[in-house]
Amino acid sequence: MKVIIAPDKFKGSLTSLEFCDIMEEAIHRIHPAVEILKFPLADGGEGFMDAVSCYTNAKLRFANVMDPLFHSVSAPWLLSVDGTRAFIEMAKASGLQLLHPSQYDCRITSSYGTGQLVNCAIQSGAREIIIGVGGSATNDGGMGMAVALGYRFLDKTGREINPVGKNLIQVERIETPPAYPHKNLRFIVATDVENFLIGDQGATKVFARQKGATETTVAELERGMTHFAEVVSRETRVDVSALPGGGAAGGLGAALVAFLNAKMISGADLLLAYSHAAEQIAIADLVITGEGKFDEQTLRGKLVSKVANLAKRHNTKLVGVFGRCEVDIAVASNIGIQKIFQLVDWAPNLEEAISGSQAILGKIGVELGKQLLREAKNE
Repeated sequence: MKVIIAPDKFKGSLTSLEFCDIMEEAIHRIHPAVEILKFPLADGGEGFMDAVSCYTNAKLRFANVMDPLFHSVSAPWLLSVDGTRAFIEMAKASGLQLLHPSQYDCRITSSYGTGQLVNCAIQSGAREIIIGVGGSATNDGGMGMAVALGYRFLDKTGREINPVGKNLIQVERIETPPAYPHKNLRFIVATDVENFLIGDQGATKVFARQKGATETTVAELERGMTHFAEVVSRETRVDVSALPGGGAAGGLGAALVAFLNAKMISGADLLLAYSHAAEQIAIADLVITGEGKFDEQTLRGKLVSKVANLAKRHNTKLVGVFGRCEVDIAVASNIGIQKIFQLVDWAPNLEEAISGSQAILGKIGVELGKQLLREAKNE
């Protein structure tokens, strides 16, 4: 019997590798003979770089950059051993994880630090730069990133604008840098969502509230993002409003395409390709996947939905383990998840489910081990 463990991270609780290790140990405690293959995965959000490091020969580097509120922070990135390819996780420089909840305010946060990381990768000599976008604290349309690379955003008087979300509405003209150090480079955007830049399923209306926006500021930021999209489309001749994934990371996805001619791909697909997990899922008896919160966003191109689609295609049994599940069981079943475990069902409340996630995951692994042992005895 072959079991594949292929999860995303549990935000604020477990990395995908920790999930794999805990689940493997628990199952083997009950059923030592079962073959287990571990594939810690990610989409474009938090955990992207950790997952990439499991499948690529790359070295960790650090750079002092600006966090979302323009405070100095040391941010990691990866450079392949041969120096040709760089990997950046934007959340390490511009992520919500860098701020205390009392600091959440996407009107005044910026993706500037992500642009600094991109510049570090350019200066290193890398010819291909892959940027995982997701988990951002920003809603600046990627303006901060572009400013860090030499772009200037001007208002109607010609004054340069501070690259934060509340100032998107003021942008009237864009000046490109006089030199193009990135001209002959290849940029890839690994997105964690398929949302557009603007509209009801856009960056602002879907994600800004979790970054500190109120109902009033959501409306203000959406007006600003709509205006900004018009200016960027006019100045770059790239229709950024029509890009699936353009709304990732507060619009950073669209900006990378418009300003760096980046190719946009699914971060989950990228990691599945690097790991070769798909080939093993096709011949497995059971796949175990999971993430912290299984909700409607999961169904929009996130890692768990990709794993589920693969398992369903090959008629492989799939178990989902989540911190909590906010999707109707019929919807989960429709994408191929046959059984669901929620950590919150094993704890008195959400806080204790998070703090005790490792122990609870071990208990769930034991239950799965018992089930696998029973099935083996019945064969």
